[in-house]
Amino acid sequence: MNCVSAAFINTAGRLGVPAGAILLLVILSVQLMGQTDVPLLLTTDSSLTGANIILPGDDLSSAWKVMNGDDTAWASPGYDDSGWRKGRSDFYIDSASGKGWTGIGWFRLTIIPDSNVSLPSMGLALFHYGASEIYVNGRLVHRFGVLGAPREKEKGYNPLFNPVNIPLVKGAKNVIAIRYSNYNIIEKTFGFFIPIYPSGILTRIVETDKFVQTRFSSFSLELSLHLILFSVLFTLSILHLLIFIYYSKSRPNFYYSLFALSLALFFLLGSLMLILRQPEPIKYVVVSQMYLLCFIFSFFAMFLLSIYAKKMPGRIWFYHGTAVIIGTLILATMFDPVVRVLLALYILTCLIEGIRVVILAVKSKLDGAVIIAAGVVGFLMIISVFFLSAWISINFIPGWLLLSLFYFGFLSIPASMSVYLARNFSKTSEDLETKFREVKELSEQALAQQRLETELRLQNERKAKELEDARRVQLSMLPKDLPVSGNYEIAVYMQTAAEVGGDYYDFHSAGDELTVVIGDATGHGAKAGLMVTTAKTLFTSYASDPEIVEALKKMSRTIKSMNLGMLYMAMSIFKIEGNKVRYTSAGMPPVFRLCGSGTLEEMNLKAMPLGAFNEFPYGEKEFEFETGDTLMLMTDGFPELMTRSGQLLGYEKVRETLKGYRRLAPEEIIERLKYEINSWLDGESQNDDITFIVIRKK
Repeated sequence: MNCVSAAFINTAGRLGVPAGAILLLVILSVQLMGQTDVPLLLTTDSSLTGANIILPGDDLSSAWKVMNGDDTAWASPGYDDSGWRKGRSDFYIDSASGKGWTGIGWFRLTIIPDSNVSLPSMGLALFHYGASEIYVNGRLVHRFGVLGAPREKEKGYNPLFNPVNIPLVKGAKNVIAIRYSNYNIIEKTFGFFIPIYPSGILTRIVETDKFVQTRFSSFSLELSLHLILFSVLFTLSILHLLIFIYYSKSRPNFYYSLFALSLALFFLLGSLMLILRQPEPIKYVVVSQMYLLCFIFSFFAMFLLSIYAKKMPGRIWFYHGTAVIIGTLILATMFDPVVRVLLALYILTCLIEGIRVVILAVKSKLDGAVIIAAGVVGFLMIISVFFLSAWISINFIPGWLLLSLFYFGFLSIPASMSVYLARNFSKTSEDLETKFREVKELSEQALAQQRLETELRLQNERKAKELEDARRVQLSMLPKDLPVSGNYEIAVYMQTAAEVGGDYYDFHSAGDELTVVIGDATGHGAKAGLMVTTAKTLFTSYASDPEIVEALKKMSRTIKSMNLGMLYMAMSIFKIEGNKVRYTSAGMPPVFRLCGSGTLEEMNLKAMPLGAFNEFPYGEKEFEFETGDTLMLMTDGFPELMTRSGQLLGYEKVRETLKGYRRLAPEEIIERLKYEINSWLDGESQNDDITFIVIRKK
């Protein structure tokens, strides 16, 4: 560019837009007089028009000069490309622009940025299935994949319209050259039905930041759409399969489940097409989609036949068998041209069968035929437009629109099926309402009896829950571990009854002194649990009190003040220190001492249980506890055991039993007592808790 031209361009930049752009156009027209190739003017002024005016975001696919072959000198801005032909970069292999394509070639164009263009933000966005190198003013800017020079080295890579910043010079001619190779043209190999994307390059000049945001939103929307369609169809597939499993006579649900599953997988593979960049995995995805198409249309025909045919015709095996054969051929031959023709004929046959079945169903006025027909007609219309446009290469319909029609066309079948099922559900609901009215006409006596049985059952459940809660409370109040002492051997046993009685025991150690408590709450169930909780709290408070009678009185006054009605607590407290035992009792059975000499001593302090009176003269007894002696404490559940015939165990039987335990350890005594319990009950359930505490002096 000469100095005068440069000065005029600078002047145009100072004038602004549109005056600067108009002046720049005038300069360019003067400079380019007599030249056949007019550079493109890149501007942000949308009011300017003309064949050589481009705006950020415009498609550049029709603006390129094309040359087959390969020569790195073609990247130079000074190279004379006047002999190159005008063509499209987004060519199809069977189009005029694609004829003569040998697998590698170059594209060139010239751009002059206007003064209002922000150059740092400008970029070039590409979409292709080959490999490419981008040159700006002779300098390599970016490379996608590895170009096939020679052919075996080619490694395709799809940029997916991710823009590359291009270093343009404002107000000057900028030559953009793209070196491109595509030997394994996907459109040629797999596009017999779906030439959605060209064999060449889709090119667009963009403002990088804005385009990235827009592209990300579009990509997210498209990917979300695929995944939503997959999720919906997969859910429908599982739902209808479960319906068939539980009602095997419903064959339409089975074929519809297979149809929806195949279609769901088709959409899932479609989502992979959005993110894959290398041609090789894309090839397998496309082959897998074509494989699924066999079964999609096969199950489509079977589904329609199963709805309206009283007996499945023998030709249903033709559809299924043909689908298996063509699907196998697709996988074995990677979808060669002969197999493409077979798939096309098979799909056409399935579509014709579907139309025939729907027409016959509507003519026969079969139930729900119009609903299914509407979905099938919508499906056939949209899919027919898609395949027709693909077959005869109608390029004026955008690929994304064709793809959207293809996807949403399939959804017309699930939609009509959902309406059909909703209608059947509505009719079923009406029949159920009729049956319900018949049930309401049953005799009032039967209904009253049913209500009474329900009420009794609920009462029993509430009582069982109350008893279980009381049992848990009772057990939670018991000590987790027994005291460890070098002076005593201790064993404890508690067996709760079917109806909780409220037994309680506990220990408190302070130095050489051991305090033992055993008790039995009156009443049963939750009330007994409440009393056990109270007793546990009171014992924790007064266990260290040296005066056990005073401790009992304090507990009794506290329980009395709680106004629990006829709820009391029988209790005995023992303080053992050295060879002495002091004990007091409030309504508990006698305590037995098995002396080492062989005698059995019975001690009993008769008194009212805790909570009966504010002041009661509880007694206290002290006795010797020598080495070899065994102290036997129990609640009244053991002596009051009753057989099925009503015979009571009694204290006499207790005395006779204990006399033979003199030389036994506490654990052995417990085992013997458990055996006596089981022998006496003989399978009968006990009606009260049984608790034993056995303490032997070492």
